[in-house]
Amino acid sequence: MKRSTIYNLQLKQSYEKRDFTRSVRLGDAISSRASGTSPSSTAGFTLVETLVALSIFTFSIIGLISMTASGINNTNYAKNKVTAAWLASEGVEMVRNIRDTTVLGSATGWSEFLSGPIATCMPANGSGCMIDAKNLAVSVCGGSAIGGCDPLRRTSTGSAVRYFDYSGSDETNFVRTIVVTQLSPDEIQIDSTVSWPQGTGPDKEVSVRENLFNWYTSPTP
Repeated sequence: MKRSTIYNLQLKQSYEKRDFTRSVRLGDAISSRASGTSPSSTAGFTLVETLVALSIFTFSIIGLISMTASGINNTNYAKNKVTAAWLASEGVEMVRNIRDTTVLGSATGWSEFLSGPIATCMPANGSGCMIDAKNLAVSVCGGSAIGGCDPLRRTSTGSAVRYFDYSGSDETNFVRTIVVTQLSPDEIQIDSTVSWPQGTGPDKEVSVRENLFNWYTSPTP
């Protein structure tokens, strides 16, 4: 009798434990069904979320690098454009200097100016000319560089004044072409264009145009 009672008691506890286990599992299943997931896929969400976070971080870094590269390129372009504008203006000023020196030195200075070295810059005599800033020497364009003119050069070391000329030790990316067109007996038009390579697209350029006149009249005796 006593053994039977103990056996029945153990059997009852076993059934109760089994029912409790079943109810716990049933509760997990109901909770998973309500959230739209299964118990076996709950751990997988951590990996998916990690991959999404890494993707967002990667795209953010790529965007930041792209913006930085674009900013550096824009800075270089602005620097080159300022230099090119200065070099183009210098081309006009050199022609003006040659005119003033020639006109003031002779009674027929304007005619000598038009028929002198500056005639090399006229379209009838070629595709433009090069003028050296150091000595105002004029030469016709005939090189293989862009525009037919040679690239400007510059000495980067050992010189107190670092000109852009055609005898420096270092070749630059800038090519200056000067074209002089005679509009009337007493008027010429100067087109000074500076071009340089920028990126993978076509070459950039800056042009300055100005008209010069025969302003000097020789005094009559």
